[in-house]
Amino acid sequence: MAELIAILLQCGLPLLIIVAAFFVGTFTERRHLARLRRAEDELMPMIRSNLKSPPGLAESGGGEIVIGECVIATDYFKNFISKLVKLTGGEMRAYRSLMERARREALVRLLRDAREKGYTGVCNVRLIPADVGGSAVDRKGMVLSAVIASGTAYHAPGR
Repeated sequence: MAELIAILLQCGLPLLIIVAAFFVGTFTERRHLARLRRAEDELMPMIRSNLKSPPGLAESGGGEIVIGECVIATDYFKNFISKLVKLTGGEMRAYRSLMERARREALVRLLRDAREKGYTGVCNVRLIPADVGGSAVDRKGMVLSAVIASGTAYHAPGR
């Protein structure tokens, strides 16, 4: 009986940790995505463009550079699954999801920065992936996604 308990602990505990990591990671990601959706809806009225100058306006002058930065790490379950996918090849959807969340979060932070400074639009928006600490993987093997969003904030007439 003691041997059975020892075997269950040896096999069951790692499996329990993996299952717990899956549920905690999924919960955290869904909560983050819901928060992003609310923030994006709130910031929807703001004009944003990747054009070098405000769309439909002559050079308005008086703009200001605004920046939004974001660094997100994978959870242990996604990291584990991605290592398995790396063995067999294929698309790493977990990392694609991570990059999407980082881009959206950086853009939300950029638009919030512009709104807090009293601007109604941002042009020349650029999203740049950043390398944190010299590599996209920290010392513990967790994958990080870092994105810097920058743009020029301006006042749109009539807003």
